[in-house]
Amino acid sequence: MMMNPKISVIIPIYNSGRYIKDCLDSLLSQTYTNFEIILVNDGSTDDCEIICSDYARRYEKIILINQINRGVDKARNAAISKCSGEYIGFIDSDDYVEPSFLEAFVDALQKNPSCDWVIQGIVIDYSDSSHKVTLEDGYYTGADILASYIELGNKFVNGFLVNKLFKKSIVYDNHLMFRFTLKEDLLFNMEYCMYVSSMAVVSAAYYHYIQRGNQSLIHKRYSALYMKELITSLKDAGIALSQHYSNEEYRKSVMSDFILSFSVLLLGMYNRKVGVVNRKKRIEMIREYHSIRKSNKDISIYCNDKKKLLFASLAMVPSCLLDLLLQLLSPIINKI
Repeated sequence: MMMNPKISVIIPIYNSGRYIKDCLDSLLSQTYTNFEIILVNDGSTDDCEIICSDYARRYEKIILINQINRGVDKARNAAISKCSGEYIGFIDSDDYVEPSFLEAFVDALQKNPSCDWVIQGIVIDYSDSSHKVTLEDGYYTGADILASYIELGNKFVNGFLVNKLFKKSIVYDNHLMFRFTLKEDLLFNMEYCMYVSSMAVVSAAYYHYIQRGNQSLIHKRYSALYMKELITSLKDAGIALSQHYSNEEYRKSVMSDFILSFSVLLLGMYNRKVGVVNRKKRIEMIREYHSIRKSNKDISIYCNDKKKLLFASLAMVPSCLLDLLLQLLSPIINKI
């Protein structure tokens, strides 16, 4: 492995003209210099294309891809196919990084040249405060990789993509890509973790994740069928991880999350905008939920929301009766 590996930094962009200059300037100020920036303008309707074109003209490090709006998943996939670095990093276009962001990753690689995955902390910036999540330095192999990844979940940073550095050969060789626009970071991390032989965690935290309070994905409604595909993919990835690392407790945790998510999905079927109109299909999904519960009697559901826990139990009533009850309650469901 090269002592100064090239890093490809991927930035998907959509209508972030107010922030993209700060993001790019912070990257161009890195103390580590062997990197390229791949910008994917995903059909922005503001001045992003003009700004990015100007930066790409002035800096050889920057590659610009313009495409019609297809979503953050497709934007990242387009960039992955163009990477020339040995490692891949990701940044969101409305965030910024401190000058030592990339150097912290490379320092870990120089200490552990065969490392497949490097993870650092993160700084979450709110309008009036900041929260710095720092991690303990460590180098992990074998079953300890999953144990360390689970610990990231305890600090709520397992789902972040932007504080992690990925080996391109693993991404390419295993045909890893993004498939959703919701929780796509978490799913990618889980699928990548399957192929990791060694992982380094560093105490540095140089990425600033900006909480602006108006991020469109948070408020966007997704169809019930889309959500079913997503939670099933997360479950499948989690089960595969538990089997790969022989971790039964993680399997139970994955199934607990899946069952709870599926119960919430049943409510989503009665949303007039994104629900399931066909009654036969709704009943099929309710029966599928019943089947999952009955075949996983060893799974206890954990959730701090008592209302969700209550509904997860109530949803075990006969399928036709539940469908009727939820139809009657649909005016209330549509206000949630």
